[in-house]
Amino acid sequence: MTAKAAFVIPGLTGLLILAAVGCGAHAQTYPTKPIRIVNPFSPGGSFDLVSRALARTMTAELGQSVFVDNRPGAGSNIGVELVAKAPADGYTLLAMQTSLVINPSLMKQVPYDPIRD
Repeated sequence: MTAKAAFVIPGLTGLLILAAVGCGAHAQTYPTKPIRIVNPFSPGGSFDLVSRALARTMTAELGQSVFVDNRPGAGSNIGVELVAKAPADGYTLLAMQTSLVINPSLMKQVPYDPIRD
């Protein structure tokens, strides 16, 4: 065995050990609490129906409650602001369409940044 090969074998062994140790660590299970889908439009509309169908499917797949929270008004800015200020933990989702990026060009000020938030 050459000196070059002697360094490769411990390197591979170390890599395998690190991979085995990494497999033992488990992430927190998700979701551990109900998930809210914020719909910034009125209940009963076509976008609401799609959001509710999505919530039903997610509830069945994830085994955790997923519900739709309608927050209409101000050209959808009320619902978008609620989601933008919510903790970034994956439990508050936004059902949205193009007004998210159109509103900043139509209004002097919106309570969110469509790129950053």
